[in-house]
Amino acid sequence: LGLYPVVLTEGLSAEAKEVGKVLAALARQIESHEEPFKPPCILLSGGEMIVTVGRETGIGGRNQECVLSTALRIAGSKRITIGSVDTDGTDGPGTQFVGGAEKICLAGAIADGYTLERARNANIDLVEELNRHNSTIPLLKLDDGIKAEQGISMNDITVVLISRNK
Repeated sequence: LGLYPVVLTEGLSAEAKEVGKVLAALARQIESHEEPFKPPCILLSGGEMIVTVGRETGIGGRNQECVLSTALRIAGSKRITIGSVDTDGTDGPGTQFVGGAEKICLAGAIADGYTLERARNANIDLVEELNRHNSTIPLLKLDDGIKAEQGISMNDITVVLISRNK
């Protein structure tokens, strides 16, 4: 596809929101200055991110939080897209949420430079939802959640695409 692949790490273990901030900063650096990698490129990372929930009772998961955290920082970009999934097909306690007769359980999410604007237009406060660890419901409303086949268990995988100049 003409994309330069970069494996950042296979052993990522950090707070999901913080991972999102770092990935967004790196993607913006590549987008703006074409360093440390020249676009088009794809940044890959794997491992198990962490969400320290505390007293919050939101519904979501680490890959969803990583993506929403990144979305806040890539707003307006026409070149950056992020996707992150848990390969076992479930990312957090989404089975608590029942939509009709179907149980909803997201494996992760996808976002781009338009996600924050779309959330605002839908009256969704992504900062507040992240603070409450409530990522599943906003992602479902935005149709940015990823559902996956369950039963394959490896690690989380996060992919950041920085495309060519438009």
